[in-house]
Amino acid sequence: MIASPTSTLVDSYYLKKELTSELENIKNSLASGTCTSYDEYRYMVGVLDGMKKLIDMIQDLERKYLKDELEDAER
Repeated sequence: MIASPTSTLVDSYYLKKELTSELENIKNSLASGTCTSYDEYRYMVGVLDGMKKLIDMIQDLERKYLKDELEDAER
């Protein structure tokens, strides 16, 4: 089991976990057809894309600022 990294900057592991969970909820909503209009669908897809970009940004920040902590956690 890989330990979650600890950070003095931000709890990025927790943040990614929560965003990923919300991302899956939105995907499930889109797949089940809960949108009542095309505008609502477009909005939800925009939120989905924004969340994906946010998760990518967090991962980039982890690689840049938390590299040592992540390497220690993987050992």
